[in-house]
Amino acid sequence: MASCKLEDLDFGDSKHNKLGEGSHGVVLCATHKKTGRKVAVKKIPQKDLLHKRVLENLKREIRIHEVSFHENIIRLYNSIEDDKYIYLVMEYAEKGALFKIIRNKGGFDERHAFFYFI
Repeated sequence: MASCKLEDLDFGDSKHNKLGEGSHGVVLCATHKKTGRKVAVKKIPQKDLLHKRVLENLKREIRIHEVSFHENIIRLYNSIEDDKYIYLVMEYAEKGALFKIIRNKGGFDERHAFFYFI
């Protein structure tokens, strides 16, 4: 998956593939055509990277993913760039983002926190 290109991904029906949205982009669900693996693709407009803070945050996110290897941390498979967007191809989290799980539960007790963070 490390050498994946944009044309290797099937984004399906654009109405139903949106997983989330942030201040600088959207996260879409896609399927890797060769493997059938579901992936999450963060799509960030190149024009947003003209802002130094946005560019630094993106670089930091990539550096963190490059050195983080834990079953509860999303893997970054690849980054793809075209003239309009940067795409981060990441592991698909079937149960959603940990932040949302914590928020929906109103926090974790120590036993649950241990499961996710240790």
